[in-house]
Amino acid sequence: MDTTDRLRNEIDTLQSLLENDAPLSEDAKQTLADIARDIQLVLQQENSVSSQTTDVQGIRERLRGWMVDFEVEHPVLANTLTRVNDLLSSIGI
Repeated sequence: MDTTDRLRNEIDTLQSLLENDAPLSEDAKQTLADIARDIQLVLQQENSVSSQTTDVQGIRERLRGWMVDFEVEHPVLANTLTRVNDLLSSIGI
């Protein structure tokens, strides 16, 4: 399984956690769902690398903020966000 496939799997995990397990505020759930959707859109784009990098850098900044917020109260979710962030980095975006 390549890195992009692993990233897609982590996004599926994130969406599953948001739908089923995570006792989060509606605002937090919506923001994380938006991040997951944005990552999926970037992965589907076939535009230039520079536009993808710009989009993903904003996504990664939002991810890092949520990772810190969730570390204590939602460790499974924080770990998933960390893996997503690491995978984004490993594919160069």
